[in-house]
Amino acid sequence: MTRRLAIGLLAGLAALGALFVVVLGFLAWNLATVPEPPEVAGLDPILTSFQLDTLEGGSLGPPDLRGEVVVIDVWASWCKPCDVQARILEKLHAEYADQGVTFLALNSGEDLETVQKHVDEKPFGYPVLLDPEAEVMQTAELYALPTLLVLNPLGEVSYISVGLTGASVVRNAIEEARGTLSG
Repeated sequence: MTRRLAIGLLAGLAALGALFVVVLGFLAWNLATVPEPPEVAGLDPILTSFQLDTLEGGSLGPPDLRGEVVVIDVWASWCKPCDVQARILEKLHAEYADQGVTFLALNSGEDLETVQKHVDEKPFGYPVLLDPEAEVMQTAELYALPTLLVLNPLGEVSYISVGLTGASVVRNAIEEARGTLSG
């Protein structure tokens, strides 16, 4: 009985060890294949040159905002992390009011009715841009939401993040972009 118990324990430990190795390998593989945000230097110029209709009826894009830091939040109504990102940016928008920082909410891939319904339920305190065909994201080969861009006063992308970005990281990116003209 004791020998059987010992053999059973060893077999159980071996199986557990093998399972541990498989799980560890799977985690390592997943971490290695998570897409990194693209390098700023390799980004498509559309990210700094687009002009889109706004939910309010005008048109707006980065060329209209040269001389300011521009924070662009690319989102969709079905994207729950996008809602979290919007709440983070709402607080920063209030913090940077009247400091030469403009925030834009760029909806990607949804029709006007869908966007309007979402904004009615969860309003933005800054302009909402409409890109129903997702031309900006597709041309720039960016495929994850939320995506956050910070443009410096010269109109260049100084920061990009794919996925949720915390307030302190966004704040640092804004401050770095603001330093472009003085640095």
